[in-house]
Amino acid sequence: MENIDVQIIHIKCEVPKELSYQNILEDISKCGDRINIGDYSGALTSARSLMEGVCKEIIHNIEGEG
Repeated sequence: MENIDVQIIHIKCEVPKELSYQNILEDISKCGDRINIGDYSGALTSARSLMEGVCKEIIHNIEGEG
């Protein structure tokens, strides 16, 4: 097996400072609403923001940084 180098790159994103269950439910609802009206690009953007927020929260919990 080959060794793979991994580098973490900090990316600014527009997510709440603290991700709560309520934030997640709201973002999922926004995705569904956008799909229902045919705004697939908007749905993807909302889903991406949600994933960024979840990943950011995981990193914050592991590293203790904001």
